[in-house]
This record gives sequence, C-alpha cells and structure tokens, in this order.
Amino acid sequence: MKKIIFTLFIGLFLLSSCKEGPVQELVLLPVTEVIEIPTRLEYQNLTNFKVKFEFPNDCYRFHGFDFTYFRNERTIAVRALKILDATCNDGQLFEFTASFQMMPEQEDEYIFKFWKGKDTNGNDIFETYVLPVY
Repeated sequence: MKKIIFTLFIGLFLLSSCKEGPVQELVLLPVTEVIEIPTRLEYQNLTNFKVKFEFPNDCYRFHGFDFTYFRNERTIAVRALKILDATCNDGQLFEFTASFQMMPEQEDEYIFKFWKGKDTNGNDIFETYVLPVY
C-alpha cells in the first residue's frame, strides 16, 4: 500500500512540475499561389508540388498540409499553429513556400483542388488542376 501511495505522490509531483507550453490552435490557411505543379503524373512515381502561402503575423507557425481525399480528388490547404498567448507583429504579411510529394496509386486522372480561402458569401474557393496519369 505504501508503494502505491508513494508512486502516486511521485506521479502527481512530476505532473505538477511540468511547464506548460504556449496556448495555440490549429488553423487552415489558403494557398496564395501554386508555384510548382506537373502537367502529368507518372504512375507509382513520386511527384513534387510547391505552393506559396502567407501568415497574417508572426504568431503563426507552419504545421504541414491538410489533405482531404475522395476517390481521385485531392483537396489541399496549409495547416498552421497560431500562438494565442503571444504578442504579435501585425500589419506585415509573412510569405512562405512549402513542398509536398504525391505518388499516384491508380492509373486515372487526379484532380487537385488547392484551397484559396472563402468568397464574400462564405463559400470555399479552389484553384483546380486535372492531371492525367501515364
């Protein structure tokens, strides 16, 4: 019994002494420009894509891409961490580029929809590419 109480005490002590990190949330950001995209894909070969995006201020950190798959359709947006408990430098956009790779697993065309944000009515806007597979 003493061992169990001692183990619980040590566990609580270790948990209470951990420093908390910054408060942050995961957000999606639009692709501002598709920089590198092929005109066709090779079946089962890696293909590189490169996009440009902007952070509204310096409280954002790149956190990869958000991919949504539906059959041969790929929807892509930029994932970012927004630090909520920091002082941010507003008024300046921070422009970045990032790359990802894709390997076609089927011998059919692929549809790539890069999320560009929302229009004035709140509808999603996409830049769409249809790429054949050879």
